[in-house]
Amino acid sequence: LSDADSQFPGGITVDPLENTLFLANGRNGLYRYDVEGNLLKTYSVPTESNLRDVAADRFGMIVVTDNVYQWYISMLFDGTQVIAGGEDFAWNYPKAVAISPYDGNVYLLDESEETSRIRVYTSDTGDWVRDIYLEPRGIDGYKGLAFDPNAYLYISDQIEGGLLKIDPMTGAILDTIGYLELAPSSVSDLAIDDQGNFYVLMSTSPDDSAVYVLNPRGALIRRFGHLNYDGSDWSEGTFQLPVSIAVTGDGRFVFICENGFLTAYRLEKP
Repeated sequence: LSDADSQFPGGITVDPLENTLFLANGRNGLYRYDVEGNLLKTYSVPTESNLRDVAADRFGMIVVTDNVYQWYISMLFDGTQVIAGGEDFAWNYPKAVAISPYDGNVYLLDESEETSRIRVYTSDTGDWVRDIYLEPRGIDGYKGLAFDPNAYLYISDQIEGGLLKIDPMTGAILDTIGYLELAPSSVSDLAIDDQGNFYVLMSTSPDDSAVYVLNPRGALIRRFGHLNYDGSDWSEGTFQLPVSIAVTGDGRFVFICENGFLTAYRLEKP
């Protein structure tokens, strides 16, 4: 996955129907893998693209963000492009993307030193719908973007800690999940399974665990993986700079991406 001409790989997501994995691999393009790590398909994207994140829905739609052209691209699972849309993003954005399970709209994180917002577009026509403004946190002040089974939107607040629960229609902050568990840590990404459990990928944590699993109420129920900060240990299940996380709907498989590696876990039910 690493390449001298490529930036760090971006996001990953799971096809909800077949449990295959999509990887937005920076300047190397968009890939699709099975759970064993076999490459199933590469997708055609513009040559100069730098793909930062990817999302997939249950209706056969993929959305990838590209911070070179500063747009998002919607395509079908077979690679047919539907639309390229979005405008007026800050430099090096958009990054994180999520697709609403309620109406299929595309939600894109956009940040500058002065403004933090989530821009909402239609996936099929690229029409702008609305902006959701967040408390300004500066560049990378928020990480991850994911919907739960009830179509509420979540994002990690890197400054205050915890996961913000957002009403995607009004933009109202409804709750902060996992504040006590996540406040002393730094989050890289998050994913949510069909039961509403949160899989939070850490870049730092007090006990050096790589993944914290929270139940829908925000209580910590599991930890796995290990963080190593100086590069002295890159054995299986140990991460230095983890980038993104994805989980299958049933919570059986969890995938972690860092520069050079994809790691897959098969979780046994506790």
